[in-house]
Amino acid sequence: MKRLALVLAPLAFASTAGLASEIDCFPMCAPEATPPRAFNACEVKVVQEGAKLDAKLKPVKDVYEIATDPTGYAMRTVTEAAGIHVPKVVGYALNPKGSLKAEVMKRLREEAKKQVGLQDGCAAEIAAAAATTEE
Repeated sequence: MKRLALVLAPLAFASTAGLASEIDCFPMCAPEATPPRAFNACEVKVVQEGAKLDAKLKPVKDVYEIATDPTGYAMRTVTEAAGIHVPKVVGYALNPKGSLKAEVMKRLREEAKKQVGLQDGCAAEIAAAAATTEE
């Protein structure tokens, strides 16, 4: 028992001594680092131009979406024209692999846009730039 106490006592004091040096550094403590500013890709002029081009090409992208996902287009058209809400389960039932793949890709794109500050498509920056050019 005494041998165990002799072995454990220095270990206990050594571990607390290490913590004390990290906590009790009053006169020589390093200042806490400020977190880096989040990257906003919309501040880059090229990205703003790309967002403007994306808005201009929206009709072409819609035609492409119709060609690649006719089920989704049919469901959206019925929902908009007739005012009948078609549940998402119908799309999954008609084309399970394509529907799930499209949903996963949509969520991944949204998350990636949030990471670089493009979640609204740079709408605010484009509007501010247009307001400054009009004045």
